[in-house]
Amino acid sequence: MMEELNIILILAGFIAGAAVGAMLMKKTKINIEDAKNKAEKIIASAKTNTEENIKKAKKQTEEMRTKIEEGIKTYEEFLKDIEKSIKIKEDLSVKWDKKIQDLKLQEAAEEGKLSMAESKHKEIQEKYIRLLTQKAGKSTEELKEEIIQKLDEDLKKIAEEKLKKLEEYYKENADKWAKNILFEAMQKISTPTSTEKKSVQIHVPKDSLKAELVGKNAENIKELESLLDVNVVFNDFPDTISISSYNLLNRRIAEIAIEKLFKSKKRITQSEIKETVKAAKAEAEKDVYKLGIDAIKKLGIKRPMPQDLVRIIGRLYFRTSYGQNIIKHSMEVAYAANLLGGELGLNTDICKIGGFLHDLGKAIDQDPGISGGHDQLTKELMEKYGFTQEEVHAAWTHHEAEKPNTPEAMIVKAADAISAGRPGARQESIDRYLERIQTIEKIPAQFEGVKKTFAISAGREVRVMADPQILKDEQLMPLAQNIAKAIEEEAKYPGKIKINVIRKITNVEYTK
Repeated sequence: MMEELNIILILAGFIAGAAVGAMLMKKTKINIEDAKNKAEKIIASAKTNTEENIKKAKKQTEEMRTKIEEGIKTYEEFLKDIEKSIKIKEDLSVKWDKKIQDLKLQEAAEEGKLSMAESKHKEIQEKYIRLLTQKAGKSTEELKEEIIQKLDEDLKKIAEEKLKKLEEYYKENADKWAKNILFEAMQKISTPTSTEKKSVQIHVPKDSLKAELVGKNAENIKELESLLDVNVVFNDFPDTISISSYNLLNRRIAEIAIEKLFKSKKRITQSEIKETVKAAKAEAEKDVYKLGIDAIKKLGIKRPMPQDLVRIIGRLYFRTSYGQNIIKHSMEVAYAANLLGGELGLNTDICKIGGFLHDLGKAIDQDPGISGGHDQLTKELMEKYGFTQEEVHAAWTHHEAEKPNTPEAMIVKAADAISAGRPGARQESIDRYLERIQTIEKIPAQFEGVKKTFAISAGREVRVMADPQILKDEQLMPLAQNIAKAIEEEAKYPGKIKINVIRKITNVEYTK
């Protein structure tokens, strides 16, 4: 501390000397005594200040030392607390280790007791099983099987009772639900009826064309009618010609041919009629393909279809059943089946395809050399063109040649009935229908050995019951062929009729 004080005094003296020197330089008349007094005052002031600073520094040093000592003391106490806490934890750890060890020993003892109890229980169980099997006279496996069988029977009985209740409930409400679904679907079908007239009218630009079309001795008109198997009538309406035919495709070809003959400037002759009919057939084939494409597009069917199949579909436009246009009827069935299938949560694609193609066989069933019902032909065509088994089944079983076994097939059958049963959908009167049914029942009854005849499926099938005392099995096929030939010659009917001859023998004997 004395060294510091000396340094401060030297500096103060130096400063004072410098100040005095500066004053001497500036003022030539300076009082040395004043200067000395001032210097002493300055030195005294500096010394006083220095002593005060030293006191302050000492005080600050003491305060800092006190704080450091207090901090060290606090830290030491903290370390002691930590050591105490660690010791407590160590003591607890030792206690827990001992407790865990005791628990393990206790667990081992309990496991031993449990093992002994299980062993004893097993011995008792085996003893009672032996006693029960001896008393029952059956082995353990046999008893188990008997218990399982009894339980199975009880469960089946409970399940049957529940199913019976559900069945009764659904039977009570099935008709109501079905009617509601049908009503909703039918209300959504707003298409006009699909009846087709048997004749069309063609406008004749001038009367002289009628005479030219008839030709000398009616040679031209006879040639046209024989080529296409149509009837041409000239006198029904003025300035018109009526063309009628049961074959709507031939009627369309005749319509195209006559329009072409009228527009042509050539003289109408038999050879010209033949050429024009040939050209009309080619044009009609294009119309057939276009009609098939239009029907597929209207139904929203997006799967690709072969051109041959599209043409077959288009031919349905020129086919009728009881006056109902088949392509329009098929589209109605597709719409109805799609609606019904949607209401019931079924596969609507199968419903739509099955409904649309259910009468596909009618496009070819009247072609020369084609045999079999239209439903069987539908099956063959759909299988040929790669439709799925579900789609084929839904389409061809609507007359129950094979029993429908899928919900979609039943829906197609119902949709077919909806379309056919709409008021005005079919033109045949009840009197004509009964007359036709009676006719196809009377014809087979005329043959020898026939006991009874029944017309079913709206006249599409005749069941003939043969007398087993008169006819043998080998005579049934010729009888069916002869009946079919007689019906073809004597009756008028749409489509085809299936002849089903049945010979039934019943043997009865009584005990004595």
